[in-house]
This record gives sequence, structure tokens and C-alpha cells, in this order.
Amino acid sequence: MKRVFALIGCAAVLLAALAACGKTKPYGWEIQTTLEESRGGIEFKFSRPVFSGASPLVETANRVYDKMEAEYISKMNAEGANPTDETWNYTELSGFSYIRDDVLCFVTDGDWYMGGVHNSWVTGHTFDFNLGRELKLSDFVRGDEEEIRAALMDAFVQEIASFGDGEPDLSDARAQSGPDANFYLTADGVYVFYMPYVVPATQNGVTILIPWDSPLIG
Repeated sequence: MKRVFALIGCAAVLLAALAACGKTKPYGWEIQTTLEESRGGIEFKFSRPVFSGASPLVETANRVYDKMEAEYISKMNAEGANPTDETWNYTELSGFSYIRDDVLCFVTDGDWYMGGVHNSWVTGHTFDFNLGRELKLSDFVRGDEEEIRAALMDAFVQEIASFGDGEPDLSDARAQSGPDANFYLTADGVYVFYMPYVVPATQNGVTILIPWDSPLIG
């Protein structure tokens, strides 16, 4: 995710350029580390975007990350109650990945190392400050619910073909597909991310890319 987070500086430059052109936006944001501590031998760190301004979407966007932070703290309290002599870590770090007009996408990069368990994952949230709402995958990909699910599953099966996992159970992948699938945007296109162990051979999840020039994009 370093490539994605490296775009934070580019976004700041772009927003500054918009302001210089007199196109001041009724919203703003910054990435803040809101929690960082060591407990029971486990290093915890959480960062997130904090939104400000007059846009009606500011409160909604902040609530999305308020909920994520509350869930993180709950997990931290549970894991921190079991001390370890090793050095473990559980982090969820957010960064900026894409901007187009008033569409902003943020990515949270999760990493969990608890002894023999080491998982990493990605969660995306995309906001349209012009429309005033959080966007779904179906705002970018053509088709109804079943058509989107079928297209994602075709791409998913192709992606895992090289994993050598025989004929895995795809029921979890189907459940994670569809108009509400977990996605994020970059200059390359729309990335759809499937969580760790969506099939047994994928402890760090599966990512599929739908390029901007794909006929699926509409």
C-alpha cells in the first residue's frame, strides 16, 4: 500500500492548486493518527481521515471512520487483555488514493501479526462531495446485482487459478461480490479486494483490477 499512500502528497498539492484557482471546496480533510500505544506486548496504531467544512457529507464521512475506530478499539481491548512475551502488532492505517472532481477515495491498510498469524487487508471508502454520499461499486461498474457479481466472480476465478488450490469453495467470494463489494480507486482503475482466507490459499486476500477503459466501467 505504500504506492497508494504516496499519493497523499500529490492530493495535497492538487487541493492547494484548486484553492489557488479560486475553486475553494466546502470541505477539507487530513490524515490523523488517533491512537498509538503498546499494550501487553502488542503494538497498536490507528490512523484515519478527519473531515471538516460546510459540506453535508462531512458528518457522514466522519461517522464512517468513527465506527471503524470504535471497532478497532474494541478489538484492541480484547487482544490487549492477553499479554505476550513476543512483539506483535495490530495496525489500521488510512491513506488517500484517488481524487477526481469531487470524488475522493481513501484506503485503510490493515495488518495483524499475532505470533503464527499474519494477515493483511485493505478497506476502501469513496465519497462524492458533489452528490453528497458515499459511493458503491455499482456507481462505477455496469450491470444489475447479478451481472456485477458474475463479472467479479469471473475475474476472481482467473486471479486464483495460479494458486494451485484445486476446486476451492467459492461461496465466501460470491458473498463478497456484488454492488456492495469492498473496493478502492486509483489512477489504474477500480480495485476490488476480497478479505483474507476468502479461499484457504489466500491468507492476505485477493485483489482484482477493473481498468478504467474496461467495458465493465460505466
